[in-house]
Amino acid sequence: GPLVPAQRARLREGLLAAAAARGPLHGLALRAFGEWVSRRGYKYVVDGANVAYRNQNYDGGRFSLEQVGLLLDELRRRSGGAAPLLVLPKVYLTARLVPNHTQPRVVP
Repeated sequence: GPLVPAQRARLREGLLAAAAARGPLHGLALRAFGEWVSRRGYKYVVDGANVAYRNQNYDGGRFSLEQVGLLLDELRRRSGGAAPLLVLPKVYLTARLVPNHTQPRVVP
């Protein structure tokens, strides 16, 4: 189930501390991103790369946009049509070669 407020607060503080440990700009950037997300009222934030690679650790496994799409559709259904926020590292949006843990694939 969803996190309770105390769990959410602990997770938020842990993430901010980890970002700040990488350098002050990282902590500030993550805090600014969190505020941006909060102002827009997203109910769900999806880590697209982790969803795309879920259960893909077999020979021939790959980055699966289909898995991402299925999850986004389900979250829209659960939230009455509200779009979730999909977060993907820039490399997945700009590269013709999608990083892959099993083998490289060229995106058409």
